[in-house]
Amino acid sequence: MASTVEIANQALIRVGAESIISLGDANERARAVNASWPFVRREVLRSHSWNSATTRTQLAELAIAPSWGFDSAYQVPSDSLRILEVDTDYQWRIEGDHILVDGTGELNIRYLKDETDTEKYDGELTDVMVLRLAVEIVERITDSTTKRSALLQEYQALMMEARGDDGEEQSPSEFEEDSWVTARL
Repeated sequence: MASTVEIANQALIRVGAESIISLGDANERARAVNASWPFVRREVLRSHSWNSATTRTQLAELAIAPSWGFDSAYQVPSDSLRILEVDTDYQWRIEGDHILVDGTGELNIRYLKDETDTEKYDGELTDVMVLRLAVEIVERITDSTTKRSALLQEYQALMMEARGDDGEEQSPSEFEEDSWVTARL
């Protein structure tokens, strides 16, 4: 879809600044983008289970088990921003950079990847990234809190719309009713 420089330039246009040629340009605009981009990217990707940043993998059990409470441990992938699903019937939890499980064997997970290849983002995710980056750099470039507030409102509205659209690209989730709910029936 769009390169990081294209996303940066769209954000700069949104704040009323001149575009850049590369992220390595020796000017305040490029420095502002460089300082903010990694944080903005991770924040936006972690904020929703974006289909274009979701991936699946199978993890091998680590040789050393937890000292107590769980049977096995698995290394969380280094590019993981958030674990979305662990395919097991056993109890599990995340502690630090490990997934602890009350069972053994290989473990299938689905997680949000810190996708640095912006070409893999769909159009709406790219638009969300542009607006969020604009919100982050606008004060540094223009000293305008009014413009920041306007961009923030626009970002929040687009984020709601994009989350809804992204969520429609899958089967509906089934919710299990808790025994407290069904007890009265």
